[in-house]
Amino acid sequence: MDLENIFKYVPMLKNNKLSHEEMCEFQQNCLYFQYLDIYDNMKWHSYAMKVYKNIKYLNKLSLNECLCLLVSHAGKDSICDGHFERMVNENHILAIVVRIEELSKA
Repeated sequence: MDLENIFKYVPMLKNNKLSHEEMCEFQQNCLYFQYLDIYDNMKWHSYAMKVYKNIKYLNKLSLNECLCLLVSHAGKDSICDGHFERMVNENHILAIVVRIEELSKA
């Protein structure tokens, strides 16, 4: 999967204008990256909380680590209904996607 399938949502994320259908599609696109070799759900769940509480940690992550963080939030919805949408509404997901975009251009 191309990262463009995530980046195309940046304008909608910035304007907080994702329909329910677009939110579901975006979440599925994020979950695609769960097959990265370094993805470990338990590790990334705890790290996701650390980054959520202090966004400065986001700038220390590599591209693959940022993708894992995104997958962690997208996947948490299966056990915590509404989590991903809440993170979108709080602009946390936008911060992660913008960081992924920055790293992919470096």
